[in-house]
Amino acid sequence: MPDLVIVDGGKGQVSAAHDAMRNLGVGQIPLAGLAKRFEELYVKDVSEPIVLPRTSQALYLVQRVRDEAHRFAVTYHRGVRQKTGMQSALDAIAGVGPKRKKALLRKFGSVKAIREATVESLPSAPPQMEEGAVARLREMIVASFQSDGLLGLGVRVLMALLFHGDNDEYPASAVEALEESVGIALSRGRLDVALEILNGVRSGSLRGEWFREHNQRSAALFRRAADQTHIGLVVGLLKDHRTSERAELIGEYLRLVGEHGLREFVTQLAEERSRPVRAFMCHILVRVGRPAVPSLRLLTEDRRWYVARNAVTVLGRIGDRSALPSIHEAARYPDPRVRKEAARVLGAWADGETLTPLLALLGDPDRDVTVTVIKVLGRLGLEEGIRPLENLALARAGRPVESAIREEAIRALAAMKTRPAREAIREIAHRRLWLWQRQERQIRSLAVRAARGERIA
Repeated sequence: MPDLVIVDGGKGQVSAAHDAMRNLGVGQIPLAGLAKRFEELYVKDVSEPIVLPRTSQALYLVQRVRDEAHRFAVTYHRGVRQKTGMQSALDAIAGVGPKRKKALLRKFGSVKAIREATVESLPSAPPQMEEGAVARLREMIVASFQSDGLLGLGVRVLMALLFHGDNDEYPASAVEALEESVGIALSRGRLDVALEILNGVRSGSLRGEWFREHNQRSAALFRRAADQTHIGLVVGLLKDHRTSERAELIGEYLRLVGEHGLREFVTQLAEERSRPVRAFMCHILVRVGRPAVPSLRLLTEDRRWYVARNAVTVLGRIGDRSALPSIHEAARYPDPRVRKEAARVLGAWADGETLTPLLALLGDPDRDVTVTVIKVLGRLGLEEGIRPLENLALARAGRPVESAIREEAIRALAAMKTRPAREAIREIAHRRLWLWQRQERQIRSLAVRAARGERIA
């Protein structure tokens, strides 16, 4: 047995490899994955990757091992494709020999016709097949659906066996094969096939004595489709190809697998180190919409500020009011970047419930947060924001206020363009000041220009 197994990939690939090794009874062997983008080592059950120095001989050794394994695999599969390129698709089915192949082709005329044939028509070809041979042929076909070309056809045959076959007992093997096919499809980037399985199992139904067993097995299929390994495969599809079509397919997948899958997806969002991938995952969650809200609310309390900020941003774009308590909490988050994003969301949702925490942020110790709130209030033009902005411009906040913040408050009042806001500006402009109050005279001068309707930058 090897002392160490290294796979080419990050967290998702390590999880998938660990599951496969555990199924083979060798899960105790240490396992690591080398992610090519940043050359980081991922180890099972360790959230943060190991970053080796770029000049390290250890990193060089691991890279050589990874590259050699990749070269060997590519060379092997290229040879296999060259050998099988001229073969019939029927040659890929174990147990279908020359005689059976000729009989099938004699019956249907071509491989294309066999692909398009219904399951019901298969038993009649060839008619001289002995009793029980049809069942074995079906098993052979199912076992041969590992190739890309037959994967979609295999799923349709399995669906037919499950819901339309003339079965004496519940076709559990078909459900198990479909369950395995979801992972196979995802590992090959065939989201369309994975969705075909999930939609087919969800929409299909069996009545009578098999009703309960089918529901139980279907639930197990969806739980597995939502586990860490499968969601890791989904996230892995975003490493290289981030298109609108793929976002739509992944959004549909997450809606189908439900709460558990969404929770795992946002967990992997929190662990994802690539900023473009994180941004695209957030974009997908916005597409998912309301079902993603419960999982995202948990992330608003994450100790990593960028994770919490992403969650607040996505919740704001989804616009579901059930997330409001979490946004209120985010307005008190230790890092000002999260509070700043919470201010934007509260402004976008402006009403009686959001205005109070938004106005409270005017007293935030961080200058950027305060300026953000001032701009939001100016854009909203609500009467409730006029008096707080006037107090800020006049430095009546009970604490020292920077001149830049006071000037920003005057600009916000000018942007409102309402009568109460203009009156507040005139009050600031008509104050009596002493000659030595240079800073106050600058504030008053800006207010005078705003009162005259001049453009103030």
